Amino acid sequence: MQINVPEKASLAVILVCSILSVFFMNTGILSVLYLAPLGYAVMATGCSWFTFFSAAIINIIYLFINLRINNGVSDGIGMEILYITTLFFMFIWIIGGRNLRTMYRFILASIAGAVVFLFFISRLESGFYELLNEMIETLYSSIISSRRNLAEAVTAETLLEAVKTILIRGGALVSIFFLFYINRQIAVSAVLIIKKRSDEKRLTSFFAPTSVIWVLSGALAGVLISRLFKMQIPEILAWNALTVCVIIFLAQGAGILYFMLSRLSYSFRLVINALIIVSIFSPLNVIVIAALTLLGITEIWHPFRSRQLTTLP
Repeated sequence: MQINVPEKASLAVILVCSILSVFFMNTGILSVLYLAPLGYAVMATGCSWFTFFSAAIINIIYLFINLRINNGVSDGIGMEILYITTLFFMFIWIIGGRNLRTMYRFILASIAGAVVFLFFISRLESGFYELLNEMIETLYSSIISSRRNLAEAVTAETLLEAVKTILIRGGALVSIFFLFYINRQIAVSAVLIIKKRSDEKRLTSFFAPTSVIWVLSGALAGVLISRLFKMQIPEILAWNALTVCVIIFLAQGAGILYFMLSRLSYSFRLVINALIIVSIFSPLNVIVIAALTLLGITEIWHPFRSRQLTTLP
């Protein structure tokens, strides 16, 4: 990330976006979008480091003020600061980094975020899983009321264990990736509306290395073999490697889609961005993600774009 000293106008944008980020984080309906203002600040001003330090400091100040007002216990606040600050840094690196392709920054940032997230919930397991257990109990109650036969086979404890299993086998990685992706798309849309410029060439120029298809095959074989011989650690590693490969081909599929739409007007691209964000939150998300991933895999054998696009950043 470049160290650019912001002008007064840029500094005002950074401060406002940092405050909005912390506000969104602590507002129920907007909490999943708390990184988007930081993405906009970096795109609009080009000041990555100032945006990071501004957001991190404002968040720390808010946490301690909130702790003092509510007379809360400080246990765990250090882990929360570490977790949020890491996500701030990784997301801003995705937006403002220049030393590595955007998609690879996405993957490395998602891996780092997932590791910190799993460490965070393991240190605060009682609190996190208490909330998760309440959600599962509510879901389980609805299962009992609607399908009693299914409720006899599935208990709240098995659902909780299933969630834990999914999280360490790629679920945390996917969750952090889509958190970053959704917030980046919203930031890109905001830049498209306010600044009348787009950042989508980065994705249209992304090509997955052909060797990834072999890594995908090896990871899939690793999952099957490790499950057959009940080797938990190799299975977890294989699942996460498989998840990374799927993300790469998903990005390639999305790059093909954006390439096909790249000649359209910026207002239409704005609509497409909105549809992508909505589809991720809709029941169609699995279908959309699967279709884009298969499209990305297909390009290994049937190129939809010229490889000359790789000269772009």
